[in-house]
Amino acid sequence: MIRSINNTDKINALNPFGIRIKALHNAYGGTNICSFYVDTDTSCIMAKSGSVLILDGSNTSDNQLLFDFCKLLGVNRLLCSSEHTFSKEHKTEGYILKHNASKTNLHNKRTVINDKLRDIFPLIKNNLGESLSGVSFDEFYVDLSHKVRHGCAAASIVYDECNQPVSCAVAPFVCNEGAVISAVCTNKEIRNNGYASSAVNAIIDHLTACGVDKIFLQISNIKLLDLYNRLGFVCSGKWQEILL
Repeated sequence: MIRSINNTDKINALNPFGIRIKALHNAYGGTNICSFYVDTDTSCIMAKSGSVLILDGSNTSDNQLLFDFCKLLGVNRLLCSSEHTFSKEHKTEGYILKHNASKTNLHNKRTVINDKLRDIFPLIKNNLGESLSGVSFDEFYVDLSHKVRHGCAAASIVYDECNQPVSCAVAPFVCNEGAVISAVCTNKEIRNNGYASSAVNAIIDHLTACGVDKIFLQISNIKLLDLYNRLGFVCSGKWQEILL
C-alpha cells in the first residue's frame, strides 16, 4: 500500500535518491509543490516533483501498482537506481559518481557561489538544453533561488576575463547528509580550459565547508568519467529515468 508521509522520519538520505527526496522535503514540505509517499510493503520512499516521481529503496513488490500510482499522480517519468527492474523499455541511464577525495584542487578566482543565479539558466539552456525542456527562466530561477535560500541547493559560476559567465555547476539537491550535483556545463567554444573543473571544485569546497560529507554527481555520458575521476569522483552505481 502507498500512503502519504508528512515528515522526514522515514527519509534516509544515504544515496542520491534519498538526498533528492529529503532536500525537496526541506524546501517544499507542507506545500502543494511536492508530495511525498511511502510504500508500506517495501518501505520505499517516493517524492513527486513536477512530472517526475523519485524512488528510493528496494524493489517495489508490485510494479503495476507503482505505474498505476504514477498515472494517478500525473507523472510521466520515474527516477531511481538501475538496481530496480522494470519492464519499461523507454529509459535513459547513466552513472552515479561519489566524491572520494579529501581535498580539491585550486579553482578559478573568478568564481561565485550562490550568487548571480540569473546567469545560470542561459548557460544550461545553451549547453544542456534537453535538461530544461519545457522549463521557463522564471520557473528555473524561482525554484533554484528558493532552494538556495533554504540551504537545499548550491551553485557555482565561473566568469572569464571579460566578466562573462562561461561555466557552472549546480547541486539542486542539498541536505545535511549529502548533495547531488546534476548540471555541469561550459560554453562550447571555450571547453577544455579548466572552467568546468573550477566550477565543480568550487561547489565541492562550498558544500564541504557547510558540513556536507556525501557529494554525488550524476552523468549520462561515459566519456566524462575520466574528467570526474581526476576531480576525485569514483563510480558508485547507475541511475535510470523511465518514461512511463
